[in-house]
Amino acid sequence: MVNFCSNDPSIEENEILKSPIIAELKFIGIFKSLEEKVQQHGSVDSILGFTSYLLHEFVAMLSVFDPQPVHPTAFLGYKAGMTHILQEVNRPGSKVNNKEFVESVSIVETPPLVVVGIVGYTETSEVSTNKTVSAEHISDECKRHFHKKWHKSKKAFYKYCKKWQDDKGKKYLEKDFNSMKKYCQVIHIITHTQMCLLPLRQKAPLMEIQLELARNPQMEINKKIYKIGQGYLIKDGKLIKYNVPTDYDLSDKSINSLGGFVHYEKSPDKKGSLKP
Repeated sequence: MVNFCSNDPSIEENEILKSPIIAELKFIGIFKSLEEKVQQHGSVDSILGFTSYLLHEFVAMLSVFDPQPVHPTAFLGYKAGMTHILQEVNRPGSKVNNKEFVESVSIVETPPLVVVGIVGYTETSEVSTNKTVSAEHISDECKRHFHKKWHKSKKAFYKYCKKWQDDKGKKYLEKDFNSMKKYCQVIHIITHTQMCLLPLRQKAPLMEIQLELARNPQMEINKKIYKIGQGYLIKDGKLIKYNVPTDYDLSDKSINSLGGFVHYEKSPDKKGSLKP
């Protein structure tokens, strides 16, 4: 076997690369990285024609919990321009403390939103959709978002909106709502802006906004007192230890106020004295 990693300073790297054995290895591709130390960028002709796609609107971070009735956690808006404001800085220890400086701000136009649907999610290994219910009032600007060639037929959501008009359809919708109340942990609403109020375009952008609840009905189970247990007690000459399990938690538990010590069981007494 030929050793090409020689420490002899008289042998230069170029001489190793010019050897006939290396020429055969370079043909295979083993010493290609040794000869080409700089990454090969290639020609522009070899670049594939990647197609760009439009990212949907999403909420990067939810707001701080606010104990109010059910309310959305975000709102859609359009950047209408920029301006500047003059404000006084109150930062002790800073060079600009108690001084005025100009700061740039953005002007965001927020037309009223319209809720056209509701989506329920269940917590599994990944958040999965349970039920989706659409509203009866779906405008044309919202339908343009779902169908690219909506203007040809103009019959999108025609049959679905009839569910809100007959009794049979209302039973199916009520069944979906009850299923969402029972199984879903997260509720999102489908909203869109009113493009008819803005001189921009005809198709309205859609966005899912999470609803924040002041209290979760599924957490009410932790707000009740199910049982007031006792500590270690002697009944009929027997020591009873585990007398705290409830209907929701059947594990063996005990209330021990004094605790226990190393190499000693838990003390059944409520108080004790220790000697140094």
